[in-house]
Parts: sequence; C-alpha cells; structure tokens
Amino acid sequence: MTAAHVRSLTLFFLALSALLLSGALWLAAWPWGALPVVGLAGLWALWVLGRLERNGRAFPWLPSLLGALLTLSGAGALLRAPAVLVWVYLGVVAALAAWDLSGFYGRLAHAGPHVIAPERFSATHLRRLALPLALALLGLLLLPLIPRDFSFDRTLLLALLLVLGLGFLVRRVHEGLPAERKNK
Repeated sequence: MTAAHVRSLTLFFLALSALLLSGALWLAAWPWGALPVVGLAGLWALWVLGRLERNGRAFPWLPSLLGALLTLSGAGALLRAPAVLVWVYLGVVAALAAWDLSGFYGRLAHAGPHVIAPERFSATHLRRLALPLALALLGLLLLPLIPRDFSFDRTLLLALLLVLGLGFLVRRVHEGLPAERKNK
C-alpha cells in the first residue's frame, strides 16, 4: 500500500465518521448541528489532501484538534437523544481510525523515498490498526449486555481505565519519537 492508498483510506474513514455523526445529530432532532460536523470533516479532508500548508508546514496538530471536536459533536448528540448511541459510537471509532491514518499518512508522505518497502510498512500499520477496530466492533456487539445504569463505582472504574489507557498511549507515543524530539 502506497501513501496514496493510505490517504484514500483516511478520507474514507473521515467521510464515514462525518456521515455517522451528522446522522446522529439529525436523528437527535438537531439538524443544524450536522453543519459544523461536515465543516470540520471538510477542513480535515483539506489537511489530508495537502491544501492547508503554510510555508511548507502542514499543521501537524490539526487532525488531533479536529478529531477531538468531531468526538465532542457526538457527545452533543448523545446529550440530546441517548438513542443514537450506536451511530455516535461508530462515528467516533471511524474518527479515531481517520486520526490514526492521517498521522501515519503525514509521516509516510514526509519520509518520501527514505522508506524502504513502503508497502510492507503500510501493511504492518494497517494490521496494527485492524485489531483496535475489530475490538471496537466487538464492543458494539456486546453493547446490549452492558448495563446502562451507571453508579459512582462503575463511573470511577471507567475513569480509572481511561486514565490508565491514556497513560499507556502517551508512553507508547513518546517511545516512538526520535531522540532529538524527546529532549525538546
């Protein structure tokens, strides 16, 4: 898989996320809330296509910001109508996949000819991405088994798992940085 394939896959997940989150907001009787979602996804797509460069820099923080805003729009839909949970869940999973792939695409595109066997490099990354996506879909299948009445204990446990998961993610990202960027 080349950088162009990764870019196409990124745009697919981004469009899927925008469609699902816009649909959730529409079903939550808030059709005007879908406009910012489409705008955020459009801005992200422009970033992926390389149209938002200034002085040769492509704002590497932009996908993270736009992904967080898309996720918050899903939370807004849930506050208005909890029945759209499946739509929001799938939209957020697609946004996370688009975020991961856009970061990978940025690194792959900037590496250029320095990457030996980019097809194998891309295939390895996609295999690593497939596991969390499969677990997310498995979580969707298990959703009817999860009790929806959250007590303080369950909320505390989920918050603890979230903090531990984010700590693990930050450590993994930090380990993957080159030595000269770690010291800054």
